[in-house]
Amino acid sequence: MNLNEFYKLEKQRVISECKVCGLCVKKCPIISKTEIADVKPKEIQRAILDFLIHGKDSPVLRERIRACMKCYGCVGLCPQGLNPLRILEICTWEMAEQGIAVFPEWDPKSPDLVHRVLASIQTTALEYERIFKPSDIAQAETLFFPGCNVYYQPEKLLNALDVMKMIDPDFAFVPGLDYCCGFCHIAKGRPGRAGNAFKELMDKITSYQPETVVLWCPTCSCALETTFGPFTEYPFKILTLAQYVSEHLDELEIVEKLSTKITVHDACKVALTGLDVVGSRKILEAMGAEIVEMSRSGPESACCGCAALVTYPEAGSKMLEDRIDEAAETGASILATACHFCNQMLASRQQNVRFKVENYINLLSTSLGIKREDKFRKYMRWADVERILADAAPFVEVSPFSRSLIEQTVKSVFKSL
Repeated sequence: MNLNEFYKLEKQRVISECKVCGLCVKKCPIISKTEIADVKPKEIQRAILDFLIHGKDSPVLRERIRACMKCYGCVGLCPQGLNPLRILEICTWEMAEQGIAVFPEWDPKSPDLVHRVLASIQTTALEYERIFKPSDIAQAETLFFPGCNVYYQPEKLLNALDVMKMIDPDFAFVPGLDYCCGFCHIAKGRPGRAGNAFKELMDKITSYQPETVVLWCPTCSCALETTFGPFTEYPFKILTLAQYVSEHLDELEIVEKLSTKITVHDACKVALTGLDVVGSRKILEAMGAEIVEMSRSGPESACCGCAALVTYPEAGSKMLEDRIDEAAETGASILATACHFCNQMLASRQQNVRFKVENYINLLSTSLGIKREDKFRKYMRWADVERILADAAPFVEVSPFSRSLIEQTVKSVFKSL
């Protein structure tokens, strides 16, 4: 079965089993901040059903689709066992197919993608090759796939690769961007392309015959588990990077203890679905940290709102500030993140607080004696194109991208944060 076929079957199940209770809408953290805030949850869900059954377009339907942050908070909530996020994905697909709405394409394989350009001005030529070249070994017990977003912050990926090598010197690596879980195409209403991307990734992964596949990106973890998992039998065990590292802590030598209070911002996708809420905490505790929890954490974690910053900037910004305030209330000196995008956005708002935002893998790397500068965070703080380009000059010189594209990318990213 492919994703299109699965969606067709799920559509019929939704039509026959959805009771229009509105529970999934009530749970949504963004609806109350949108143009349909005053519409009753049952009416919002009825608009979804009217579209799936009768093809009826409506402003409520469009706003419901537009508002979704893909936080997975509604997954597992339906009394009928339906997946509310999948319902919205099916609607997005049919809206795109019928020309009701246009969802601009985003292709991770694009040669001039911002992720690639930013990675190139923060790494040496050898480091750049390392994070984009698949392993050339024939077989591996463990395989690591990082996903796409971390390429904005390549020192984290390089640190992760070093940690993986300490645990299993013979692990295989499949790079993100050149390979994709397919979720970016699902979000744009293109399940056919998503299925092709997923198959390509699976073919590449299985070519190494791994026993364990380690995923870093929360979206990739959820895509494999909740999107493709219901109709795919994987010939390997899937773990998050935090889970994998936490199971092999005895193989790592902590040389620098982290004796301070740390609070953890969970990646909403893997926390709210229960895929991983303990891995990063075990790692931090092994480094000597004292974990102090925010009021909303673990299975009750809050989305930082970064996914809403484009469609609802005021609402997304408020959610981000609320999360910063929650972290500050703990008295922690460090806010540890698991998700790269969360790290990117939370770090952009840390100027007026007494704690630092750090990804757990960077904290672990430092404790292991691995020292790399977080250039992306530094450039966010500077927000000065000329200063950034001057600092990155040695890398710009060997970048595979043109000077004009680099300047354009730096201006668009760091002037907008």
